[in-house]
Order: sequence, then C-alpha cells, then structure tokens
Amino acid sequence: MKKTITSILALTLTIFTLNFAFAQPTIRHTSGNVDMAVMDFGSLVGLVNGVLFPNFKYPTQETSIPSYFYLYPFSEIWIGDSQGNVASAYDATEDGIVLGEFQPTERGAPMYVTDSSVRQEIIVQYSTSGEGEKKLPFEILVDQHTFSWNGTVHPEAKDFIVMKLTLTNLQTIDIDGIYVAIAADWDVSGLQGDLVGWDPPRQASVVFDSNDLNPIHVTLVLLEGEFNAHRIISTDAWTYHDENRSVLMSDKIVDTFQPTQFPPGNYITVISAGPYDIQARNTKSVTFAFVAGLNLDELNANIDTARQLIILPDMVTATPSDEAIRISWRPAISEKVLAYKVYRSPKSGSGYVQVGPRLIAGAAYEDTGLSNGTRYYYIVKPVDPSEQEYEAHSTEVSAIPDKKPEPPKNLWANIIGAATHLSWIPSVGENIIEYNIFRNLTGEEPWTLIGSVKSPQSGFTDENIQPNIIYYYTVTAVKASGMQSEFSGATTAQIDKPTSNLPQNNLNNVIVAPNPYIPSTDGQDGIKFLNLAPKATIYIYTSAGEMVRILEHIDETGVEIWDAKNYKGETLTSGIYVYYVIAFTNGKEELKASGKVAIVR
Repeated sequence: MKKTITSILALTLTIFTLNFAFAQPTIRHTSGNVDMAVMDFGSLVGLVNGVLFPNFKYPTQETSIPSYFYLYPFSEIWIGDSQGNVASAYDATEDGIVLGEFQPTERGAPMYVTDSSVRQEIIVQYSTSGEGEKKLPFEILVDQHTFSWNGTVHPEAKDFIVMKLTLTNLQTIDIDGIYVAIAADWDVSGLQGDLVGWDPPRQASVVFDSNDLNPIHVTLVLLEGEFNAHRIISTDAWTYHDENRSVLMSDKIVDTFQPTQFPPGNYITVISAGPYDIQARNTKSVTFAFVAGLNLDELNANIDTARQLIILPDMVTATPSDEAIRISWRPAISEKVLAYKVYRSPKSGSGYVQVGPRLIAGAAYEDTGLSNGTRYYYIVKPVDPSEQEYEAHSTEVSAIPDKKPEPPKNLWANIIGAATHLSWIPSVGENIIEYNIFRNLTGEEPWTLIGSVKSPQSGFTDENIQPNIIYYYTVTAVKASGMQSEFSGATTAQIDKPTSNLPQNNLNNVIVAPNPYIPSTDGQDGIKFLNLAPKATIYIYTSAGEMVRILEHIDETGVEIWDAKNYKGETLTSGIYVYYVIAFTNGKEELKASGKVAIVR
C-alpha cells in the first residue's frame, strides 16, 4: 500500500482548519479501460471531505487482471515561470498542505461535452487568479479538455487518457517565459520499488516495478508541445514549494534511467513544456497523455496510438438526405491540423476520390448530386499547416441518399404497472424497416435513443423509468436506406409514487452492519451500508490514513455491500476502519456521514 501523504489524516485536519470545501466537483472518465476522475483546480487526484484519494484505476475491463489505482497525491498541473512564480493545485505552509493558486471559474465545474459510445470528453476551467500572497505576476485562464475512447469501438485506444491544456493570457500585455508541467506521482510496485525510465522519441516518462511483481507499465507523455525538461524526484525529498517547482520546470535537464542515481523507490516524474511567449488575449496549447499497458511493448503501442489519434477527426457521421449526404466530424485534438479533405468511394476500403473543396476548414461537408438508393463510402483525412495530408485517416462511414419518410403520428403513452407503453400510427410509405424511440427530460433536442422496433410494429415498452419523473418521448421512422424521418410529436409519461416510499435523499440514518464484522460467524455476505441516498460514494481507509476502498452506490435500494477487501482485492486484516459517505441532493447540497467499522478475523 502506498505510504500516507504527510499523512492523510494530517492533510484532512489542515483542510478542515482552513475551511476549504469538503468536496470538489468531480466526474469520471469510464468509457475505456481506465477510470480517471477529473477535478476543477489543477489536481490530478480526488479531493473529498478534505481527504486526497488516488486516481487512474487500471485495468477496469480486464476481468482476469487485478485493478489498482496508479496515480497518487500530489499529482498536479503546474503553470509558471523561472522566477519562482508557479500556479499549482497544492502548496506547503508551516501548517501543512493547503490548496494552491488555481481557482475554478464560475463555469469551470467539470462537465461532459460528449459522453457517447465513441469518445468521452470532459472539460473544466480554472485560472491563476490568486489573491493576496497567492497573487502572481501573470493571469492565465486554463481550459482543460480530457478525452477517452470507448473500448468496444476503439479497442486500440482504451488504455489512455489524453489531456489538452489551452492557456489564455487574460492580461492586456504580453507575457514571456511561461512553462507548463505535469507532476505525476505514479505508484506501480506499492512497495517503494518503482523505477523510472525516459523514452526520448516518445517523450514518455515510464514507471515500472523493479521486482517485476506487477507487469503493468504506466507513463506520462508529452504528445504535443515544446519539450523542455524531464525530472525524477523522490517523494521523500519533495517539499511542495513553488521555488522548487520553478527550477524543475525551467531548468533544461533531462533525467534518464539511472538506477544508481534513482534506485527503486517512490518517485514523482515531471515533464515540462516551454518556454512560451503568449501575447495579450492569445492562447497556447499543450497536450499530454496518461497511458498504461500490460507490459512495455503494449505501453509503447498505446503511446503511439494516442499520438496518432489526436490528429484524426473523430466521431465521423454520414447523414443522408434527398440526393445528398452530409459528412460531419469532431475536429482533431491536435493544434497541428490545419484543415481536412473528404474522400468518397463506391466500395468499402478502397477506390477513394477527393470530393468537395481542396481544403475544408470546418467540420462538415455536404456531398450533393448523388443517386438515391446507392450506397457511398467516405473517409476524412487531416491536413497539416504546410497543407500536406497525414497518412492516417478517419474511420470509414457510409450512407444511402434517399427521401425522408413521413414521421409516425399520434404518439401515445400509457402507464402499465411500473412501465411506459408507447403506441403510434405507422408512417405512410414504402421501405420502412424500423422505428427509433427517443427519450429525454426536456421535450426538446437533443434526444437520447432508448430502443428500436422492427416495422410493422407500432409499440414499445420502456421499463427503465423512476417514479415522480416526467419523461418525454418521440419516435422516428427509418427506411431501408437508413434515411430517418423527422421526430414525431412528443408525448409525456410519469409514474406517481408517494415520496415516502422512495429511498431517503439524506444520510441522516446511515447504518453499518454487522459491526463488528466477524466473517467466521457473520458469513461471507460482507459489510452492509444501509439507508444510503440513491447516489452516494463511500470512502474507506485505515485508522492510519491509508486509502482502502472506494464504493460507488447508484441505485434505489439504499444498500451497498462491502466485501471487506481493499481495492487490490486483498482480504483485510482485523482492525478499525474509518468510512466517509458523500452524496449530493438534486440542488447540489452536499450530504456527509462518517463512522468506524471493526473487522475481527
């Protein structure tokens, strides 16, 4: 188990004393093989109830391989100069570790931009606008975008998180000599047995277990930016002072794999980019990646995939209409993509010919003058600033242009038991093969697809609903060509159920049972947390402050069962364990509960 930080209990007391927020807004990347929380103040680990928790859980989709957290406090982002002026998530004072200069903006709380079946994107925003002693000679706004890819759609891209940091100079004067760095406190061995290597071509700081007990390799990579330095610092020697950060960021030193100088231990690795001169109101971007692999070869392949993926247009779609197909995409992450070219073929996989303008600066192109009923295939290629094509191209998409069918009519919702039954009058016309059913909570676009039925069926039952919520529904008709109608008129449905029958939306009566937990007499069902809110997170750690387990509770039962094992799947020994329960009401009011549970073996 990773050693405590300062310790965790000391950090808890410090943050409590200084009246910092007990919980920072956090949402997670979960679309791939990595589970990574995203914060809004430059931290790369979670801060809940004044306690820091590890991040970057891997692997989450490999059932035969144990899943561990690999990124530990105080992993964070630094922005600063060579004169000792640095904005960070945490700072050291005489009283302990406190929150640093980064301040979330009013609209800076983490939010999903895309949470699709292809790519998950989360944005946060914060600035260096400290006050008093934390006032810096520069004022920079940071737009942080993180990306992960669905492991089913992109199996080659499931093992990494890409982070793009865009810095905006908010001042009316130019600023010079700005560096951007990430400090990553990786822990692979868990026994102070890590070694750190440096891969110059890939600009990757590779961390691995010196004893080969854990084959997993992890790395921080500079994907795009002006590389300046790579530093390796023992966690025992780290002081959290800005003057040290400034030196590590700005001195052009590259620490490499040197087991005599950096023997097996616990290390913070730092990669910095810069220096950057940023004109007033202008921006600079730097892109990093947090990558894992089951071994070194797989890690290198994942790094190379991440580097290629950021130059490609993503989430490409082909939307047919009458004698036309509209190709649209999400722009490439890379700043080195100037424009795009669209290619079309009458067959899949080859025979592509460019269509449309020579260069397309936007993220869409409508191909017209096509023959209805014929399938066309498309790819999109990125173009660099010298107007040269990259070799790689997007995934292929296809569509068949056709006339839109009429939408279904007279959509009706009827509550049957605990489900909504929808019915409609079928669309008039030929070649209708299915109907798509959509739902949301507003009655306006965008809609979420929840199911489909084959024609001539004209009904659908939605069983995935909760009481006391108004659901809006709409339906479209789909032809054999893939052409979809406009949305039908919307209808609503609601299951009424007395609030008293719902799980409580508070943590006033949380109970842990049995307590003490004695497996020899209580059986192997585990320890139950009772009377939870519908959505709650349970943090469990030892009385010494070491993190043990994080449990996510998301259901209406009010019950979560802990198997008395740590996050590595290891059975815990006898002892006293402390738990914190955090939940939020619909109005974002924070709910908290805490206590102790004993395990006796």
